Amino acid sequence: ASAGPQVSRQTVAYASGNLGLSLVSGLLDFFRAKVYLTVFLLSENWFQASQLVAMLWSTLISLAVSHVQDSRLTDRRKWLLYAAPVYALAFSLHWFRWLPAVNIGLQLVLTDLMFQLVDKCVRFAHASLLIEMSSQTATRLSQLWLAQVPYMAACLAVPLANWASADLANLSAFQFCAVLASIVALLSVMYCGWQCRTMYDCRTVNLCHPGGACSAASGLGQPIRLAEPGLLQNLRRLFTDRLFLCVLALKFAHNFHMGFGAAFLPMLVDQLDPPGPGAAMGAGAKSLFYLASQLLPALLFMFCYPCLARAPLADAALLAAGLTVTTGGLFYLAGPELALWQQLAYLLLDGAIVGLNCNLQSLAVVEVADRDRRRWSRDRPMSALIASLYLILASKAFNLQSMLTVHLLAPYIGSGTAPGQSARVGPSGRSVVLGLAGAIPLITGLCELALWLYFRRWRAPPLAPAAAAADPDTLLGCH
Repeated sequence: ASAGPQVSRQTVAYASGNLGLSLVSGLLDFFRAKVYLTVFLLSENWFQASQLVAMLWSTLISLAVSHVQDSRLTDRRKWLLYAAPVYALAFSLHWFRWLPAVNIGLQLVLTDLMFQLVDKCVRFAHASLLIEMSSQTATRLSQLWLAQVPYMAACLAVPLANWASADLANLSAFQFCAVLASIVALLSVMYCGWQCRTMYDCRTVNLCHPGGACSAASGLGQPIRLAEPGLLQNLRRLFTDRLFLCVLALKFAHNFHMGFGAAFLPMLVDQLDPPGPGAAMGAGAKSLFYLASQLLPALLFMFCYPCLARAPLADAALLAAGLTVTTGGLFYLAGPELALWQQLAYLLLDGAIVGLNCNLQSLAVVEVADRDRRRWSRDRPMSALIASLYLILASKAFNLQSMLTVHLLAPYIGSGTAPGQSARVGPSGRSVVLGLAGAIPLITGLCELALWLYFRRWRAPPLAPAAAAADPDTLLGCH
């Protein structure tokens, strides 16, 4: 195992793409509802309708785009280079009345349709790079490690934009920040497409070694065959792979847990430290706490890199799931009696472990793609299709979790909450909110423990030294 992460032009380019994606998704997730409900005064019915249309469109377009990327237009670099300008434009259009003669709700629907399409083009191409840039676990782990740095930088965009616009009181200032973020996203995604090379690029064009250093055994100069099966046959093959289904269930359990923290963290903090004259934390302190909850998962993953580089993937994931079960169970039993700092520390620790698990599951998805390629003797993995299926399920887990939590809290939510503000739960619902904060990690953690045990049992054994020496990444040197 290497002593530290491998930093190269390729890994830096991959991390650059993560900067653009994190910047756009962070600002859009945080400000979209708030801008349209409180600034553009969109009705709740229109907003809910736009959500439904976007959800259905996202599912359909995900399968279509991923299939085209895997079977027809397989050059990930071109997708990143050519889609980046439209990606930045579609993001910027969210924040302007660019169709003044049209109802603002219809404008939101049209903008979402365009953004969802180009977002899938960019996101799936970038996700495929983790699978196709290298077949070596150390290189892939280095890609994830370095990608945490731009992610943490992107986390600062939300509080900075909120501060610059005085909590959206100055819309022009916010629009300027959004346009600036779109320019940064455009440049970072284009740089990723310009610099990144996959193993399969090197099999057709000698990009890594212009002087002809690629081995003849790599198939240099021989075109890669397009994937023969259609979309339905590829889906059938994937859903008959028990390892794929195991990781699919892992992603569902993980995103169900992660969704609770992402959507209800402000409500949890307000229950632990109710706003008012006697509050222990002011607005500034709470903002710093929310920022720390976003940065700590990335810092934990970077700190744990030496251990992750040596330990088997399933063993590291089992340890993380065990910590989730332990801390969740303790908080469920004793959470209300703990001191405020202990309760807040638990929320930070739970969020950090969730972030660590997210990266470990990314490596599990990579193993599924490798296994599928070997099992069906494919010329290249179905990277985009596999990534799209996991992203679709992740969004559905998030939506289901939000609906279930709101249903459980509905009897306790106070009336009169203004649009764009977090719902307030009355004192009688405090025990329910804190109970969910312990029960959800406990239940999902137990599910993840069982699934990681199955994963360790069903995964393919490591390559033998002779097979590793003949690996395409070793032959081509595409790092």
